[in-house]
Amino acid sequence: MKHAFFHNVTIMTGASSGIGRELAIQLSRQHAFLSLVARREAQLNEVAEECERAGGECLVIPLDITSQDNCQEIISRTVRRFGKIDTLINNAGISMHSKVEDVQNLEIYRSIMQVNFFGGLWCTYFSLPYLKETQGRIVAISSYAGLFPSPFASGYSASKHAMVGFLNSLRVELDGTGVSVTIVHPGWVKSGISSRSFDARGNSLNHTLDHEKNAMSLDECAARIIDAAEKRKRQEVFGSIGKLGLWLRTLAPKLVDEESMRELK
Repeated sequence: MKHAFFHNVTIMTGASSGIGRELAIQLSRQHAFLSLVARREAQLNEVAEECERAGGECLVIPLDITSQDNCQEIISRTVRRFGKIDTLINNAGISMHSKVEDVQNLEIYRSIMQVNFFGGLWCTYFSLPYLKETQGRIVAISSYAGLFPSPFASGYSASKHAMVGFLNSLRVELDGTGVSVTIVHPGWVKSGISSRSFDARGNSLNHTLDHEKNAMSLDECAARIIDAAEKRKRQEVFGSIGKLGLWLRTLAPKLVDEESMRELK
């Protein structure tokens, strides 16, 4: 898939692995200026080196977005280095794999919301003045879980629904400013997210679920995200199953529930 020129200043959260890493590399081929954000500095440095070989220019910011102060610092460092912000990609995320009744550590839910919702909210809030100056883009990596029931991932689903509600509301507030809000809903992607998910005790699952093994490639996923962002789409739902689900959830919600459960068996 070919893209238009995307030579701008982009903040990428969750840049050390998975979708964030692949997005950063693909944007670097278009000579983007990137602020790479994640907790793991060594991995971020590796991504930055690969991005710079591909033609990008990188600022490594090894900060945890679960801190509001850190999110403000991410924006400040980016502006000090590059002078502006054109695009914010809220990509950082963590999931879970457990039935609600089996959860033994309720802090899982707080941790997921801190990363998936509040981290994105804070980065968005502190970016807004600069995005208005450039008539920039806000891009959020949601999921089918932000649209449909997601059994065994109730906390993840809740966080994605919260993100979607916040950004849809913000889009209306930003009408006339030139700032676009794009929400992307991939299905399963070979990103490694399942192995990093919380189990019922709050530990990492440490194995890849079968659905991820047979999922969309990172290369295809990142290319489609970039395409949606460049076109300033409101929403992009990947795959025929997701598009069909949007139609069925109104006409046959019970069928959508049953299919959601069947997908995990």
